[in-house]
Amino acid sequence: MTASGRTVSRRTTRPVEGVGRARVALCAVAILACVPYLLIKTAWLSGSRVGIPEGSVLTDGTTTLHVLNAVTLALDICVVVLALALVLPFGRRLPGWLLLLPLWAATGLLTPLVLVVPLVTVLGGLGPRPSAAEEAAAPPFLDGWVAPLVYGGFTVQALALGALFVPYFRERWGHLLRGRVADLPAAPAGRLTSGAAVVAVVAAATAGALHLWWALAGRSGLVLRLMEGVHAAAAAGAVLAVLWLVFRRRPGTRLAVALTTGWAGGAVLAAWGLWWFVMSVSGVFHTGADEQTSTPAEWLAYSAQVISGLLLLGMGLSLSRLLSRPGATGR
Repeated sequence: MTASGRTVSRRTTRPVEGVGRARVALCAVAILACVPYLLIKTAWLSGSRVGIPEGSVLTDGTTTLHVLNAVTLALDICVVVLALALVLPFGRRLPGWLLLLPLWAATGLLTPLVLVVPLVTVLGGLGPRPSAAEEAAAPPFLDGWVAPLVYGGFTVQALALGALFVPYFRERWGHLLRGRVADLPAAPAGRLTSGAAVVAVVAAATAGALHLWWALAGRSGLVLRLMEGVHAAAAAGAVLAVLWLVFRRRPGTRLAVALTTGWAGGAVLAAWGLWWFVMSVSGVFHTGADEQTSTPAEWLAYSAQVISGLLLLGMGLSLSRLLSRPGATGR
């Protein structure tokens, strides 16, 4: 109540009743983890070369590079907004799709990082270090402090957002995840649905096979091999999710397991497939005609990932409408 007798609403500035201090703290952690990346990207867009060594491809200052920096800056700002939406009252008033679509994209982009970065930290510390000659021969890209700071921040963002999203989803939509696949209502039959599911399975399996080959024998370096392995696993998860949810294989599978597998698998495939596709088309990291560009197999993998991931997203939206019907899981 103000001196003039008017009541000031604070509904959008205080946490949702009952979220607890732990979630507020996680929200703060997620936002703080974004700060280094936001500062670096803002500096680069302002013309600074902080963290960029002389001779790096990032010094070219092309329009494409500026656009990519602006887009990635906007994506990390979205992480800040998502963290706030999972704690503050305005997040409960948002339409489900407006919250879930950005979270789906964030899941896709951050999941491989949260799996690979800790492994690289542990395994890289145990493995052999490159020689001074090898480090000197490598083309300059970023100063050594940038990657640990940025990717460490991404890892913390992913963990904090995940810890916020799980209870939020459980409270708002948890009733939709009860039961098993066998409890689902019959999906609308049709050639379009079956055809889309088959295309999604074939595309995901194609991308998964290529990533598995690259993880085992086709890539050099620990980071690349681990990333390829994660993408192969995501493709396998996408295939399993379609088999469970569309073709109703293994009807005893818990619905929460099937949906989580499809959510993560499809998100990783679509988000990273699109990212790699854009990077290859833009040619932002190709500095010369003699530099190796994306191979036909890589183009195939990127395209297959985007196709399968987006088809899984569409099937997920259709399934959400089924689950929203009264008594959808028979409970």
